[in-house]
Amino acid sequence: MIELCGFATPNSVKVPAALEEMDLSHVLKPVNIRQGEQKTGRLPPLTSRHTRIALTQKLRRIVDEGAGYGRALEGISAAEVARSAAANG
Repeated sequence: MIELCGFATPNSVKVPAALEEMDLSHVLKPVNIRQGEQKTGRLPPLTSRHTRIALTQKLRRIVDEGAGYGRALEGISAAEVARSAAANG
């Protein structure tokens, strides 16, 4: 299961849409960054039981690109996610 933290921002809308397109199960956890509920202040943080790490803007790019290429995020290992993030700058 993927946990997505979100606030009322455009990026917080894009990632759930991409996850829906990829038919990935996820849960949305509301986070108010104005009240300091997310220590980095960056959204959308997303965590997966497969990677056990949290990624932010880089992951959004991977999710967006993955939707275009039909990749299933839940099957990607932490190493693959890190390599993809590094390759995408």
